[in-house]
Amino acid sequence: MDLRTGIAVALLGMLLVASYLMMWRGWRRRASRDARLPAPPETLPAAPSRVGPITGTYLGTTVAGDWLEHVGTQGLDRRSAATVTVTDAGVEIGRSPEPPLAIPAGAIHAIRLDRAAAGRAVRRPEYLIITWAHANRSLDTALRPHHRDDLGRLLDAVEALVEREVTSWTE
Repeated sequence: MDLRTGIAVALLGMLLVASYLMMWRGWRRRASRDARLPAPPETLPAAPSRVGPITGTYLGTTVAGDWLEHVGTQGLDRRSAATVTVTDAGVEIGRSPEPPLAIPAGAIHAIRLDRAAAGRAVRRPEYLIITWAHANRSLDTALRPHHRDDLGRLLDAVEALVEREVTSWTE
């Protein structure tokens, strides 16, 4: 190996090590930021079911408005198989193998369909994004039902919860 090749290999190695160290620093910063976030609820009070359980994929929870900024605590950043049930009390997401996630109806700000969520993007709007508040932070939780028909059913059921909460605030 000549001198030029050796220098190029050494520079490339240093660049890779520096890149890894910067990523590691970012992961540590995110972990320390999210360590202060209390665990979200795992259950909701018993209430009549509106829709579900519907099978799908839990894509993750991110900071609201930033589909790349994962919330790295309590397994909220891990993709998993899920069952989603919408009740009068809120949205219950059973995740496997992660602990369940419950989003109270009063915490839900908005619901929408999107093409990009939790670091993933698709061609058509196939992701159901629930924007909700937890510990004075606004979060986006992304779900993708296995069947396309279930997407509309989930959207309608959660929209009804949001409208009911807005009505109760104005009365």
